[in-house]
Amino acid sequence: MKTSVLSNSLKPLLAISFNPAAGNGRSVWRQLDPVYRGGLTKQACLLVVLTLLAGLPLHGQGAPFVRDMSGGTSFAPGSLAELTINGFALPPIVVSVAGMNCYTLYEGNSKFLIQIPVDAPAGTDILAGPGGNIYITVTEYAPLLMPQGGSGTTVSAWHSDGSVVSPAAPALPGETINMYAVGLGPTNPVVATGQTGYGQTTTLPTVTLGDEQVTVLHATLGVASVGVYQVYFTVPANALSGNQNVSLSIGGATSNTLALAVGPNPAISAVLNNYSFILPGTRDYANYGIAPGSIFSIFGSGMATPGVPAVLQDSTNGLPSTLNGASVAVTVAGITFYPALYYATATQIAAVLPSNTPPGTAPSR
Repeated sequence: MKTSVLSNSLKPLLAISFNPAAGNGRSVWRQLDPVYRGGLTKQACLLVVLTLLAGLPLHGQGAPFVRDMSGGTSFAPGSLAELTINGFALPPIVVSVAGMNCYTLYEGNSKFLIQIPVDAPAGTDILAGPGGNIYITVTEYAPLLMPQGGSGTTVSAWHSDGSVVSPAAPALPGETINMYAVGLGPTNPVVATGQTGYGQTTTLPTVTLGDEQVTVLHATLGVASVGVYQVYFTVPANALSGNQNVSLSIGGATSNTLALAVGPNPAISAVLNNYSFILPGTRDYANYGIAPGSIFSIFGSGMATPGVPAVLQDSTNGLPSTLNGASVAVTVAGITFYPALYYATATQIAAVLPSNTPPGTAPSR
């Protein structure tokens, strides 16, 4: 009964713009009637009517297509992809690969951001969704580096304190950073489709920065975004400064190439007692020195990430040995000590010398 009541209420609207004698109105109504019987509300049916009146197809009729996150067609189990249809797709939207449901992260303006099922088989698979079937090739690995902000030529990379790597705050030689990537294949443990969680890649990727291959420390799915891996590596000490090309390889497959901002090598100009600030080589040199447990300052350039708070914001768990991408090593009598830091900028670092440091002359780096 409910269907007939709604049908009678909407038929006059259809008759306004469609000529029943020509069959147009009946054709539109034949599309709408099963939709309502499927459970859509009166308001949703009205939206469908307006869509049809505008001349748009309902279920993406006419050449839907799917692309990876760089605009190409490389897909791996767990990869992210963007499906585009032509027309209006009625909810709920179901997209599947090889009969397995994808996870939809976003839908709007006839575009759907989906995750390929993590257990999708390799080979030529059918992606089924609004508008029809699409044949895609799924490979074990389809690595792609994610651009900063979702577009552009700069890689999405992050300092250890969570701040973004950028030309204003570049990665420093010797600093450990992480980059965002997709399509790095299976993980241990397995993270289910549509879920977030830590899972190490079963194969360790390799990063190429400039012309140099860099050993990856580890690569893992993150907890912030579905299907996005975080790849951790240390910027080589001899890395050139400026925007350097960076790419990633895994399982014989190579990613796109993006740019990573790299800063200059750190240079130390002076190391001073934080209380006396006596310079070595002066007439007061006899009083120059840094006692175990005391504070000292290092002056120079390129020593820490610029543009972030210089002073440690939270010392609840004690002072760290790394701050703003900077760390200090002091070697005495062949033993290396790592002072705690509480202040770090590109030009100055303030640190506490460990209380168990023995007397002696100590180079710092």
